[in-house]
Amino acid sequence: MNEATIKMVEELAAKLGTTTEMLWGALVKQAPIAGWSSILGFIISGIVFAVTAKLISKRTETDECCDNLRWFLWLFWSMFFLFFIVIIASSISGIVASFINPEYWALQKILRF
Repeated sequence: MNEATIKMVEELAAKLGTTTEMLWGALVKQAPIAGWSSILGFIISGIVFAVTAKLISKRTETDECCDNLRWFLWLFWSMFFLFFIVIIASSISGIVASFINPEYWALQKILRF
């Protein structure tokens, strides 16, 4: 780490009332936990999307549902699904870093403060 980063870590540790080593160790230990929680969140979201797609499909197959409503439901679902894919794509690097290189993940968290 360069001098500016070390100073930021020291300032953050002082604000939190702990030592720099303790703060750094806690952040490095937190990296895999953050990675697993992100993966779990994506899995749960994927299940919710699959269930809602199944419900929309089942609900719109009947003759009671008009074509406009079917089109609107699938458009609405598709927009949320596309948004979900964009979020996953933007989060992949952070999730991989939290497992492969937790020090980098910790440094990214400190630099965001």
